[in-house]
Amino acid sequence: MTYSALEEKIRIHQCQTIEAQTKTIQKRKLGSLKGKASVKFADDFSITPEELLGM
Repeated sequence: MTYSALEEKIRIHQCQTIEAQTKTIQKRKLGSLKGKASVKFADDFSITPEELLGM
C-alpha cells in the first residue's frame, strides 16, 4: 500500500468517525423550563447561537 493510499484511508475513517459522532448528538429542546429556571449572562459575554446550540 502506498503512503498516499494510506493517507486516504485515514481521511475516510476520520470523516466516518465525525459523521458517527454527529449522529449521536441529541437535539435540545429549548424553553421547557420557562418560568422555572433563569440564566443571566455577563455584559461582556459573546457567543453565536450556533456555538450555544453546539451546531
